[in-house]
Amino acid sequence: MREAGGYAHITIEEAHAKLWSMESRLGRPSEFGTRVLHGGDNAACEGAFMKGRSASTRLNTCCQQGTAIVIAGNLVEYHFWVASARNPADAPSSVYGIRAGRTAQP
Repeated sequence: MREAGGYAHITIEEAHAKLWSMESRLGRPSEFGTRVLHGGDNAACEGAFMKGRSASTRLNTCCQQGTAIVIAGNLVEYHFWVASARNPADAPSSVYGIRAGRTAQP
């Protein structure tokens, strides 16, 4: 669910990106039953996915969706945190973020 202005909280946005990546594996039967690494630089998102749940209702919903994907694809997933400075996916996405001059949401 999107907030006013078209953006959800960054942790939820990161969780949706992770779910998109996980779900895309279901379209490739050759990846069923494989081990998968999913790294990210949002500690709250990574912690929730590592643990499999969250106190946040919206993040917990994402964790539940992730679990359904893991079961459907018979995947063995490993989630880990990586520093933003070492995350190769961080720079391209920052073109639209705070580092690009957009102000933080209230």
